[in-house]
Amino acid sequence: MSVKGEVSNFMPDYYKGVYEMEKLLEAEDFILGGVGKEQMRILYNEYVMPADLQGVQIFENQLGIVPDVGDSLEERKQTILIHMLPPQPIIKKFMQNFLKNMNLPVGFNVNHSERVAIINGERANLNDAKIKQLQYILNVYLPANMGKKIRLDLPNLKSSGMLYLGGAPVCSTKVQIKGSLLSKEG
Repeated sequence: MSVKGEVSNFMPDYYKGVYEMEKLLEAEDFILGGVGKEQMRILYNEYVMPADLQGVQIFENQLGIVPDVGDSLEERKQTILIHMLPPQPIIKKFMQNFLKNMNLPVGFNVNHSERVAIINGERANLNDAKIKQLQYILNVYLPANMGKKIRLDLPNLKSSGMLYLGGAPVCSTKVQIKGSLLSKEG
């Protein structure tokens, strides 16, 4: 029984039924089929997003990235992309688009007077891995002297317990001592 492949499809009609030709084309189909898969794997490994595990390891080796033990293949690809992206001015619009492209459904804003980046999102849309990725992105892209606030809304938070509020009077005394230096000149 012969297995029809890519080369066998081009066999002329006058070779049908010739045992030697069918076996020769069968062997070539097997060889070329493996080569084609290997070529596609090599092609995919030249780019980050379609790369397999071997391709990701090559990129990490080139960039000097040491992956964490629990990181998934997608998280490792995102880390590689962060390191490979060309430098751009880090402006509000860039960060909003960048976070959107990294599949992080959060809002990005900056309080310029306090020099703080504010990230708003919903906890339901962000798992622990995405929060870790978000923190990593902020640490890589934002300046070191800029504060970071991540606010996550908890929309389905329900409490069946009692809430006790208390207060205490606060007294404050301000003591100001003014002194002068006395000197005796004589």
